[in-house]
Amino acid sequence: MPVTLPAAVDALTNGQTLDADWTNSVQSLVNALRLRMLDYEPILVAKSLDETVNNTATLQADNELFLPVAANATYQIEAQFLFLSNATADWKMGWSFPTGLTMSYSTLGFNTLDVFGNTHVDQTTVPGYNGGGHGAIGGYDTVQLLGTAKVSSTAGNLALQWAQNTATVTNTTVKADSFMSLTRIS
Repeated sequence: MPVTLPAAVDALTNGQTLDADWTNSVQSLVNALRLRMLDYEPILVAKSLDETVNNTATLQADNELFLPVAANATYQIEAQFLFLSNATADWKMGWSFPTGLTMSYSTLGFNTLDVFGNTHVDQTTVPGYNGGGHGAIGGYDTVQLLGTAKVSSTAGNLALQWAQNTATVTNTTVKADSFMSLTRIS
């Protein structure tokens, strides 16, 4: 008969010893709880190398910024994207993800008029969705993101896509140390 953790604690508290069946059941329960806790540990990916595009406004998959998502789970997303571009090309982002995933998030950074403090609030169920461009001032620029991703019945990867907002014959680079993290919240 399976042993519940409260029953095992009560037995030990009252000075009883656990027989092999109890010990094995408690150990199985503890192992299952450990595995369940691992499901809720944050996962993080950071770019190790710069990645550059030139003269394209077509979203392309980032080589490193993607993370796995489990079916029927909800995640908190946190990210910081560091990039170099110029004020004509600017920068835009989108996502690829499994069918049925819904994202709601806000971003903070320059807008395409190069005004800092611009916030985009986006919700999407469409892969590749672009909620608008982010401005560049010709030096290091950053976009910070915070939101949620609710996964339907299909597991897969949540992956950043990005490009120049306006195709321009100049380099636009997402820099090393850009990162994204997911923390499962349900």
